Amino acid sequence: ATATAVPYSESFEGGTGVWNQASCDDIDWTRDANGTPSSGTGPSSGSAGSWYMYVEVSGNGTGYPNKDADLFAAFDLSGTSSPEISFDYHANGNAVGTLNLDASTDGVNFVNLWTISGSQGGNWNSATVDLSGYAGSTVTLRFAATSASSWQGDIAIDNLSIAESGGGGGGGGGGTTDDCGNANGISASTGAFNQYTWNVPAGTQELVVSISGGTGDADLYVRQAAAPTTSSYDCRPYLNGNNETCTFQNPTPGT
Repeated sequence: ATATAVPYSESFEGGTGVWNQASCDDIDWTRDANGTPSSGTGPSSGSAGSWYMYVEVSGNGTGYPNKDADLFAAFDLSGTSSPEISFDYHANGNAVGTLNLDASTDGVNFVNLWTISGSQGGNWNSATVDLSGYAGSTVTLRFAATSASSWQGDIAIDNLSIAESGGGGGGGGGGTTDDCGNANGISASTGAFNQYTWNVPAGTQELVVSISGGTGDADLYVRQAAAPTTSSYDCRPYLNGNNETCTFQNPTPGT
Protein backbone atom coordinates (compact mmCIF):
# COMPACT_ATOMS: atom_id res chain seq x y z
CA ALA A 1 0.00 0.00 0.00
CA THR A 2 1.14 3.55 -0.72
CA ALA A 3 2.30 5.35 2.42
CA THR A 4 0.43 8.51 3.39
CA ALA A 5 2.35 11.54 4.60
CA VAL A 6 1.71 13.12 7.99
CA PRO A 7 0.21 15.21 9.50
CA TYR A 8 -2.91 13.27 8.64
CA SER A 9 -6.55 13.30 9.73
CA GLU A 10 -9.67 11.32 8.83
CA SER A 11 -13.28 11.42 10.03
CA PHE A 12 -14.74 9.24 7.24
CA GLU A 13 -17.16 11.95 6.14
CA GLY A 14 -16.15 11.53 2.49
CA GLY A 15 -15.32 7.82 2.42
CA THR A 16 -12.85 5.38 3.91
CA GLY A 17 -9.83 7.40 2.79
CA VAL A 18 -6.53 5.52 2.80
CA TRP A 19 -7.80 2.67 4.97
CA ASN A 20 -8.09 -0.80 3.44
CA GLN A 21 -9.94 -3.95 4.40
CA ALA A 22 -7.74 -6.98 5.04
CA SER A 23 -8.36 -9.86 2.65
CA CYS A 24 -7.67 -12.70 5.08
CA ASP A 25 -9.86 -11.81 8.05
CA ASP A 26 -13.39 -13.04 8.82
CA ILE A 27 -15.61 -9.95 8.58
CA ASP A 28 -15.23 -6.36 7.36
CA TRP A 29 -15.35 -2.89 8.79
CA THR A 30 -18.33 -0.85 7.53
CA ARG A 31 -18.68 2.89 6.99
CA ASP A 32 -21.95 4.07 8.56
CA ALA A 33 -23.72 7.20 9.76
CA ASN A 34 -27.12 6.16 11.01
CA GLY A 35 -26.46 3.98 14.02
CA THR A 36 -25.73 0.27 13.94
CA PRO A 37 -28.70 -2.04 13.32
CA SER A 38 -28.27 -3.99 16.56
CA SER A 39 -30.08 -2.66 19.63
CA GLY A 40 -28.03 -1.81 22.69
CA THR A 41 -24.65 -1.72 20.97
CA GLY A 42 -22.74 0.52 18.59
CA PRO A 43 -22.83 4.33 18.23
CA SER A 44 -25.79 6.33 16.94
CA SER A 45 -23.57 8.81 15.08
CA GLY A 46 -19.93 9.70 14.57
CA SER A 47 -17.77 11.49 17.11
CA ALA A 48 -16.55 14.03 14.54
CA GLY A 49 -19.42 14.54 12.13
CA SER A 50 -21.91 11.90 11.05
CA TRP A 51 -19.82 9.05 9.67
CA TYR A 52 -17.64 6.44 11.35
CA MET A 53 -16.22 2.96 10.72
CA TYR A 54 -17.61 0.04 12.69
CA VAL A 55 -17.68 -3.75 12.92
CA GLU A 56 -21.11 -5.41 12.91
CA VAL A 57 -20.87 -8.67 14.86
CA SER A 58 -24.42 -10.00 14.35
CA GLY A 59 -24.90 -13.58 13.22
CA ASN A 60 -23.88 -16.66 15.17
CA GLY A 61 -21.10 -18.24 13.16
CA THR A 62 -20.73 -15.26 10.83
CA GLY A 63 -20.26 -12.22 13.09
CA TYR A 64 -19.39 -14.06 16.29
CA PRO A 65 -17.73 -15.69 18.18
CA ASN A 66 -14.06 -14.88 17.68
CA LYS A 67 -14.42 -13.30 14.24
CA ASP A 68 -11.69 -10.88 13.19
CA ALA A 69 -12.00 -7.62 11.24
CA ASP A 70 -8.80 -5.80 10.22
CA LEU A 71 -8.47 -2.30 8.77
CA PHE A 72 -5.01 -1.10 7.77
CA ALA A 73 -3.10 1.80 6.21
CA ALA A 74 0.56 2.73 5.68
CA PHE A 75 2.04 6.06 6.81
CA ASP A 76 5.30 7.83 6.01
CA LEU A 77 6.74 9.13 9.28
CA SER A 78 9.96 10.48 7.76
CA GLY A 79 10.78 13.90 9.14
CA THR A 80 9.04 13.17 12.44
CA SER A 81 10.69 12.72 15.83
CA SER A 82 7.79 12.05 18.20
CA PRO A 83 4.70 11.15 16.17
CA GLU A 84 1.50 9.93 17.78
CA ILE A 85 -1.91 8.75 16.64
CA SER A 86 -5.12 9.97 18.27
CA PHE A 87 -8.54 8.50 17.63
CA ASP A 88 -12.00 8.01 19.10
CA TYR A 89 -13.47 4.59 19.70
CA HIS A 90 -16.86 3.19 20.71
CA ALA A 91 -17.34 -0.23 22.29
CA ASN A 92 -20.62 -0.76 24.07
CA GLY A 93 -22.70 -3.87 24.74
CA ASN A 94 -23.02 -6.99 26.83
CA ALA A 95 -20.50 -8.96 24.77
CA VAL A 96 -17.80 -6.63 23.45
CA GLY A 97 -14.65 -8.41 22.31
CA THR A 98 -11.34 -6.63 21.78
CA LEU A 99 -10.02 -3.72 19.74
CA ASN A 100 -6.29 -3.60 19.04
CA LEU A 101 -4.06 -1.05 17.36
CA ASP A 102 -1.03 -2.80 15.87
CA ALA A 103 2.00 -1.59 13.92
CA SER A 104 4.39 -3.16 11.43
CA THR A 105 7.41 -1.99 9.44
CA ASP A 106 7.31 -4.89 6.98
CA GLY A 107 3.58 -5.57 6.61
CA VAL A 108 4.01 -9.08 7.99
CA ASN A 109 5.04 -8.94 11.63
CA PHE A 110 2.81 -6.70 13.78
CA VAL A 111 3.43 -5.36 17.28
CA ASN A 112 0.50 -4.47 19.52
CA LEU A 113 0.53 -0.82 20.61
CA TRP A 114 -2.84 -0.47 22.34
CA THR A 115 -5.81 -2.64 23.28
CA ILE A 116 -9.20 -2.55 25.02
CA SER A 117 -11.51 -5.41 25.93
CA GLY A 118 -15.13 -5.46 27.03
CA SER A 119 -17.70 -2.70 27.13
CA GLN A 120 -16.34 0.86 27.42
CA GLY A 121 -19.72 2.52 28.00
CA GLY A 122 -22.25 4.14 25.72
CA ASN A 123 -20.21 7.21 24.77
CA TRP A 124 -17.29 7.78 22.45
CA ASN A 125 -13.89 7.51 24.14
CA SER A 126 -10.55 8.98 23.06
CA ALA A 127 -7.08 7.47 22.91
CA THR A 128 -3.61 8.72 22.01
CA VAL A 129 -0.85 6.24 21.20
CA ASP A 130 2.86 7.01 20.93
CA LEU A 131 4.48 6.21 17.56
CA SER A 132 7.94 7.61 18.31
CA GLY A 133 9.45 4.14 17.90
CA TYR A 134 8.58 4.42 14.20
CA ALA A 135 9.76 8.01 13.65
CA GLY A 136 11.65 8.42 10.40
CA SER A 137 10.26 5.25 8.85
CA THR A 138 7.20 3.91 7.07
CA VAL A 139 4.76 2.06 9.31
CA THR A 140 1.59 0.09 8.63
CA LEU A 141 -1.09 0.62 11.28
CA ARG A 142 -3.88 -1.89 11.79
CA PHE A 143 -7.12 -1.63 13.74
CA ALA A 144 -8.00 -5.24 14.58
CA ALA A 145 -11.38 -5.99 16.14
CA THR A 146 -12.37 -9.43 17.42
CA SER A 147 -15.94 -10.34 18.35
CA ALA A 148 -16.88 -12.07 21.60
CA SER A 149 -19.75 -14.43 22.44
CA SER A 150 -22.84 -12.69 21.01
CA TRP A 151 -24.19 -9.97 18.72
CA GLN A 152 -24.10 -7.25 21.40
CA GLY A 153 -20.56 -6.13 20.77
CA ASP A 154 -20.26 -3.68 17.85
CA ILE A 155 -16.98 -1.72 17.80
CA ALA A 156 -16.39 1.63 16.03
CA ILE A 157 -13.61 4.17 15.37
CA ASP A 158 -13.66 7.80 14.21
CA ASN A 159 -11.75 11.09 14.23
CA LEU A 160 -8.26 9.75 13.49
CA SER A 161 -5.17 11.97 13.37
CA ILE A 162 -1.42 11.38 13.15
CA ALA A 163 0.96 14.23 13.94
CA GLU A 164 3.93 15.24 16.04
CA SER A 165 3.24 15.02 19.76
CA GLY A 166 1.44 18.20 20.72
CA GLY A 167 0.59 19.02 17.10
CA GLY A 168 -2.66 18.96 15.20
CA GLY A 169 -4.36 16.58 13.45
CA GLY A 170 10.24 -7.98 3.24
CA GLY A 171 13.05 -9.77 3.81
CA GLY A 172 15.34 -11.79 1.69
CA GLY A 173 15.28 -11.30 -2.01
CA GLY A 174 12.70 -8.72 -2.89
CA GLY A 175 8.99 -8.54 -3.54
CA THR A 176 6.30 -6.82 -1.52
CA THR A 177 4.17 -8.03 1.37
CA ASP A 178 0.46 -7.53 1.83
CA ASP A 179 -1.75 -7.28 4.91
CA CYS A 180 -2.05 -11.06 5.20
CA GLY A 181 1.66 -11.82 5.32
CA ASN A 182 1.88 -12.85 1.66
CA ALA A 183 5.06 -12.03 -0.27
CA ASN A 184 4.23 -10.99 -3.83
CA GLY A 185 6.38 -10.47 -6.92
CA ILE A 186 9.42 -12.33 -5.58
CA SER A 187 12.25 -13.43 -7.87
CA ALA A 188 15.64 -15.10 -7.51
CA SER A 189 18.52 -16.38 -9.60
CA THR A 190 19.27 -20.09 -9.89
CA GLY A 191 20.58 -21.53 -6.63
CA ALA A 192 19.74 -18.42 -4.56
CA PHE A 193 17.54 -18.27 -1.45
CA ASN A 194 14.83 -15.72 -0.77
CA GLN A 195 14.22 -15.86 2.98
CA TYR A 196 11.06 -14.73 4.78
CA THR A 197 10.33 -14.90 8.51
CA TRP A 198 6.93 -15.17 10.22
CA ASN A 199 6.05 -14.82 13.88
CA VAL A 200 3.74 -17.66 14.97
CA PRO A 201 1.42 -16.58 17.83
CA ALA A 202 0.86 -18.88 20.78
CA GLY A 203 -2.24 -21.01 20.32
CA THR A 204 -1.94 -21.30 16.53
CA GLN A 205 -3.55 -24.58 15.50
CA GLU A 206 -2.36 -24.73 11.89
CA LEU A 207 0.36 -22.95 9.92
CA VAL A 208 0.28 -23.17 6.13
CA VAL A 209 3.23 -21.89 4.05
CA SER A 210 2.88 -22.09 0.28
CA ILE A 211 4.26 -20.74 -2.99
CA SER A 212 2.40 -20.46 -6.29
CA GLY A 213 2.47 -18.86 -9.71
CA GLY A 214 5.30 -17.49 -11.78
CA THR A 215 7.73 -19.29 -14.05
CA GLY A 216 10.66 -21.62 -13.54
CA ASP A 217 10.93 -24.28 -10.83
CA ALA A 218 11.02 -22.77 -7.34
CA ASP A 219 11.54 -24.97 -4.27
CA LEU A 220 10.01 -24.32 -0.86
CA TYR A 221 12.04 -24.91 2.31
CA VAL A 222 10.54 -24.22 5.76
CA ARG A 223 12.25 -24.52 9.13
CA GLN A 224 11.05 -23.47 12.56
CA ALA A 225 13.28 -21.36 14.84
CA ALA A 226 16.13 -21.14 12.31
CA ALA A 227 16.82 -20.37 8.67
CA PRO A 228 16.49 -23.42 6.41
CA THR A 229 19.27 -24.72 4.21
CA THR A 230 19.30 -27.30 1.43
CA SER A 231 20.23 -29.94 4.00
CA SER A 232 18.43 -28.70 7.14
CA TYR A 233 14.68 -28.05 7.05
CA ASP A 234 11.36 -29.14 8.58
CA CYS A 235 9.47 -29.29 5.29
CA ARG A 236 10.63 -29.52 1.68
CA PRO A 237 7.91 -30.77 -0.76
CA TYR A 238 10.35 -31.32 -3.66
CA LEU A 239 7.81 -30.97 -6.48
CA ASN A 240 8.18 -29.82 -10.06
CA GLY A 241 6.89 -26.36 -10.86
CA ASN A 242 6.06 -23.50 -8.51
CA ASN A 243 3.12 -24.80 -6.49
CA GLU A 244 4.30 -26.21 -3.17
CA THR A 245 2.78 -26.22 0.33
CA CYS A 246 3.99 -27.02 3.85
CA THR A 247 1.43 -27.51 6.62
CA PHE A 248 2.24 -27.65 10.34
CA GLN A 249 -0.28 -28.68 12.99
CA ASN A 250 0.04 -26.95 16.40
CA PRO A 251 3.31 -25.21 15.45
CA THR A 252 5.72 -24.03 18.13
CA PRO A 253 5.21 -20.30 18.91
CA GLY A 254 7.99 -18.03 17.70
CA THR A 255 9.69 -17.55 14.33
